[in-house]
Amino acid sequence: MGRGKKRRCPSSWDGAKQKRVCDSKTLHEWSRPIFQGGGHHFIPYVYINKVHYKQEQVVPGLTVEMRQPLVTDQKPGEQPATQESRIRDDRSNIRALRCLKKFADRHPQCMVVIAQLRFEDCMVLCDDDNLPCPRKFPDPAMRRGDFDILILHREYGLLVLEIKSVGDKFDSSSKENQKDDEVLKKLQKAVDQLNKQQTMLRFMVSDKQPLVRVLASLVFPNVTREQLERILQNNPTDKNKLCQCLGIPDSADPIDLCLHADNLTNKETSQQNNVSHWWIQRVASNNQDSSMTEERYLDLIARFCGPATRAPPQFRTPEREVFSYAMGEAVAEIGDIFGRFVFYEYQIDLVKKMPRLVYLTGPPGTGKTTTLLLAALVWLTRGWDVHIVSTCLASLAASHLIAHQIVQAMKGVEKRVHMHELDLNNLDAEEVKLFDQLLQTACADRPFCVIADEAHCSRDFSKFCEKLCKKTGSLFIWAAHIYHGYRPACLQEVRFLECLRTPPVVTRKVQKSCFFSQGIVFGYAPDTTPTETDGPPVLKVNHSSPRHTQGLPKDCQTTGSSTLRYRDVFVLTNHYELEGSVDPQNEDKVGNEEGDHYRSACGFVQGLIKEGIPVRVVEKGKSAALKEVASQTGPDEAVAADANTIRGLERKVVVSVQTDKEDEDDFKRLDSLSRSTSQIILVA
Repeated sequence: MGRGKKRRCPSSWDGAKQKRVCDSKTLHEWSRPIFQGGGHHFIPYVYINKVHYKQEQVVPGLTVEMRQPLVTDQKPGEQPATQESRIRDDRSNIRALRCLKKFADRHPQCMVVIAQLRFEDCMVLCDDDNLPCPRKFPDPAMRRGDFDILILHREYGLLVLEIKSVGDKFDSSSKENQKDDEVLKKLQKAVDQLNKQQTMLRFMVSDKQPLVRVLASLVFPNVTREQLERILQNNPTDKNKLCQCLGIPDSADPIDLCLHADNLTNKETSQQNNVSHWWIQRVASNNQDSSMTEERYLDLIARFCGPATRAPPQFRTPEREVFSYAMGEAVAEIGDIFGRFVFYEYQIDLVKKMPRLVYLTGPPGTGKTTTLLLAALVWLTRGWDVHIVSTCLASLAASHLIAHQIVQAMKGVEKRVHMHELDLNNLDAEEVKLFDQLLQTACADRPFCVIADEAHCSRDFSKFCEKLCKKTGSLFIWAAHIYHGYRPACLQEVRFLECLRTPPVVTRKVQKSCFFSQGIVFGYAPDTTPTETDGPPVLKVNHSSPRHTQGLPKDCQTTGSSTLRYRDVFVLTNHYELEGSVDPQNEDKVGNEEGDHYRSACGFVQGLIKEGIPVRVVEKGKSAALKEVASQTGPDEAVAADANTIRGLERKVVVSVQTDKEDEDDFKRLDSLSRSTSQIILVA
């Protein structure tokens, strides 16, 4: 997707389809320009949950991916599904990582934090015989395992964290000892795993003397200190084993060396986390590790997250197996995840039943457009033509998108896909002629199939549907819009309420719009299936420095240029939209239509161009330009357009530029921010 540049791997890598070979010198050269100079790095930048999909046949010859529902238990031989226990584990991991990130932001550390790293992936692509790879460990049973979190610290050495989540199957009436037994079992398992991980870590760094210090800690995100104290007091043997695992005397208190619920942020009360107390006790109370020189630190980074180590399965792509260490790469990957053609089971069932007259409605990102696409593909497999009707200027982009996706998904159907560009609000003489031709095309003796996405203007669209219904009895109309009030009376309302195509961090911003509280748009329903990730954080660029020009951010070149602080975000620049307006007093203008907010001279846009980012200004109603943007067949460039102009399109990152004195705008939330499949950048 797109033609953005990716960081190239060292020249000693063979082709993508061949075995990749790295030696220790190459690894060192790889890590130096990336990690030299300090700072903390979290790899991957965004945590990815383990979510399963399954293939579902809609009609013979047409198979799509469907999100697997949650299951409590999985029977042997069944297709992999997303289990509730896995969701709890992922939530615990995310909570621990989020608190570590907040701690590192407040208390700068020179370290690399790696999540979900398997033993068998470490240095698996290295052909240096002198490096102690896990596959060379004497005991084969020890070669398989993983690190929940592995920290490489410039001053204190290596720290491995084992995270355990306790099930929420106990209700308020459950006995205390039942809960304690569950925690004890998890603790015993964690101690065994930590011992194994420390043994493997010491082996993997055993080729250089003196040995790097290896520390360990246990993380119980939803177990309190009081619970742990009670359990250890009642089970002295397990307490001694935990002390030995942590490398402290049996008489010492191991709880201060473990992360528990009292240390971590309480999401409900927004209580500040106390990770710093744990950090001092477990890490900083030790003397600095004299063996951790700058060269040794870079060497360890190269070993554990360089090109010789494969990314875990959930982070791999056909083109890249190296860990995503930069925000830009993580944003691009998340955009790929949410940009896939994936459906919920009820959406596929609807297409299989194929009712004739359907109006899909629901909040943005719930899969309305992709379901329209799927219905069109089913019609084509049955030998029926598909008529895509753009009902107004605001629906042009979405209509072009569906037409492009159809011909991409099914070869040889170009002549059976018909595009009709109408403005039902204001039909001119030429459009009246086109409208009459469309009605004449509808015949009573064969199915007539219509797709109308972003079906605007309720009164005129209703008349359009009524005329078609009178013309033919074999009519299929599938339309969609977020506003349920636009539904023609002759169309059956079908609600899509579960978010599918935007990460939760974007959805939370969108649903603050008053259109939800006022009932104009249906609210989001809780997800019945888990999402892969919460998404990358929302970024903000402030138009407040004395260096910035007076006025609004849209008029300021400095604001546009300062967005390049987030240069890594612009991985694939033709996947980004810039929402905002321009300075109308500037002489260099594109068009002068009233209400057309965008000019090539927009201060913000000029700031981007000045920094080397090509920007395309797309005017309202320009069909040819919207067709290029929708199909992404144009040059590699950013797109600047009014949010209403690009309704229905999606991009990995949306840069939303303040265009008036109000910081928040409800239309902007719905029409602009909801277009992001990965990250939002707010410029205000």
